Amino acid sequence: MRTFLSLALSTLLVVANVAQAQYMSEGWKPGQPVPSNSLDSAKAAYTPSKESSKTGGSLFDVTSLITSGPLGALLSRSGVNVTERLEQMKAEMAKLWDPRIPMITDDNYEDLVVREVLTEEEELDRIWLIIISVTAAQKDGISSIFDKKFDEAYNMTLEAGDLPEVRWARIDYMNVTRVTTKWNVWRGPMLVVASNRGQTLRFYSAQALRPNPELMRNWLLEKRYLDTPPWSSIFAPGGKREFLLDWFSIGFQKFYDYTTMIPRWLFLVLTGTLGSLLLNLMHSKPKPKAQKKAQGAKPVAAKPAASPLSYPEESAASPAPAAASTATTPASSPAKKRKNGRK
Repeated sequence: MRTFLSLALSTLLVVANVAQAQYMSEGWKPGQPVPSNSLDSAKAAYTPSKESSKTGGSLFDVTSLITSGPLGALLSRSGVNVTERLEQMKAEMAKLWDPRIPMITDDNYEDLVVREVLTEEEELDRIWLIIISVTAAQKDGISSIFDKKFDEAYNMTLEAGDLPEVRWARIDYMNVTRVTTKWNVWRGPMLVVASNRGQTLRFYSAQALRPNPELMRNWLLEKRYLDTPPWSSIFAPGGKREFLLDWFSIGFQKFYDYTTMIPRWLFLVLTGTLGSLLLNLMHSKPKPKAQKKAQGAKPVAAKPAASPLSYPEESAASPAPAAASTATTPASSPAKKRKNGRK
């Protein structure tokens, strides 16, 4: 138990140091001048030879792990074409949503929203309308309806061109962990209005908004979202306990990155095995030793000599000889009378 506690404490300290290092970084802050680096300079500084090995938060991060190495050889011998399956999954995911609407992940959120290159006027007016979708897990649920209406409102806005300050984006709840945890979002679908470089957040559940593209556009044009107070708890951006959700989000992201490396079929096998072991442990019969002890204790408790109720029985049986002696006493009295008469 002490070893487990020490291991858990060391893990928490490591996570806390990483989170503190990221939280206390001297990056861009609200009110500071806009960075002078432009997108062109960033593209010029990019070298394709230094490609990052981590794409982060995506369902297909483990493609190289599955298609190569011992796992890839095992799957190929079993007749499973992993590359073809992954391409089919990518095509199905592309059919779910409009590809023109950018997808926000754990890796690109800071670049898209927080560190977006804007002028001072654009920074004051910039609004991000983000839908948190769960359609990847529930294709026939209410989330798919909201996704379609969201895309229709986006198309209507492009045709009208009357909302230049609004950027549209989508978050796949099933593949994004850190951002949703930092926002304290645990279900979907949900609509998020982010302003002030992601420091001011307003959340709307699916029940609060009607899936109507025209109403959504009018809601944005009239800026009625300002009637809703922003998230201002101690865990919100700028709150006293914001770092706690930062730590949790980092931990959940690491856990998600490791669990996605496990194939789904293997994950089902492991969870099924653990579940069956747990059920067998809970419904197991008592040990035979306990039954033998219970059986051996019965004759000891049934001994009559140990019972205190035997004493009244002995006292009730003891007067029997006295009764017999009293019964023989009257028989001897006539003989004595005869002897006395002879005398």
